[in-house]
Amino acid sequence: MHWRCSHHISAAASNCHSTGNPLNILAFNALLPRRLVCESGASHRVGNLAEELLDGRKHRAGPAKLHRCAFVVSDPGVRNAGLTEGVVASIEASGMRCVVYDAVSSDPAEHEVMAGAQVALASSADCVVGVGGGSALDVAKMVSLLASEANEQRLEHMYGVDKVVGQRLPLLLMPTTAGTGSEATQIAILTTS
Repeated sequence: MHWRCSHHISAAASNCHSTGNPLNILAFNALLPRRLVCESGASHRVGNLAEELLDGRKHRAGPAKLHRCAFVVSDPGVRNAGLTEGVVASIEASGMRCVVYDAVSSDPAEHEVMAGAQVALASSADCVVGVGGGSALDVAKMVSLLASEANEQRLEHMYGVDKVVGQRLPLLLMPTTAGTGSEATQIAILTTS
């Protein structure tokens, strides 16, 4: 784990007051193994962040064809509260197609993951965006694995510590709750039958 020097935080904190941030939210970036962005209005940057991920994928994978489709995983409550609207608008403003899958329940079951993966595959998703609490973020993690053409591993073979061997689609996670920390972990919790 790599943490930046505290003088970056001090500069960001003094900047919060001068930019008119009404909630006095401290903007910061952390690398936990990738990147954690915390700032007011971040949902309006999801399209640009997805583009950055896809550009990185294109450079690593070579001339692989991108379909320019973001697959958003959420739940009905988050969608009905309007919390996916800014995300979808940002993705579409970046020129990407957006497909929303909101059939995620609390303590999601395997069938919800498999249904989401099937929709993501049928949509030719290039990246997955999870928006919601821990359940939606956990489903997004699993969908990003199961919908990747680079992964041939079946869901039932992924259960356990260090069992996932395939590559996933680029993944963005946007928590709407403060509690599970799913956006910062490499695990997903699912209900099995």
